[in-house]
Amino acid sequence: MKTYKFLFGCVFLFAVYLTVLSYTVFAQNLISGKEIKTTIWNNQKVQYVYGEIAVKLKKGFQAAHLQSTLSKYRANIKQDFDEIGWGWIELPKGTDIIPVIESLKKLPMIDTVEPNFVTYIHLEPNDPYFIGTNPATYRYQWGLHNIG
Repeated sequence: MKTYKFLFGCVFLFAVYLTVLSYTVFAQNLISGKEIKTTIWNNQKVQYVYGEIAVKLKKGFQAAHLQSTLSKYRANIKQDFDEIGWGWIELPKGTDIIPVIESLKKLPMIDTVEPNFVTYIHLEPNDPYFIGTNPATYRYQWGLHNIG
């Protein structure tokens, strides 16, 4: 009888261990090692990469115009600003991005500032000529191989 109680206790403890392990592993949503947070943004529930902000500068402004503000928040530019003015800013771990976004919105050089949103693909193309890149099917996609 003691053997059955011991086995039952072991199975029970193992089940609890697996439950705790699965909760800690799967409870955190990660993309490329970055934590994903959920919040309400413009009256919609959204997911964003924790600690990252997408910023669009107005025409005529450069990233150098942001340096004093970035140093205030100990932030750095994760991805340089492109030709249309979009770039990514990374904040130190533990920094709430919402107050930083509200502060950046007030700057005269900022056109748009928002969290680095996470989006998901819901459907794959049903185009029989687009199989993917292995083997390449680009010859059937005129927009991908338009030399004329």
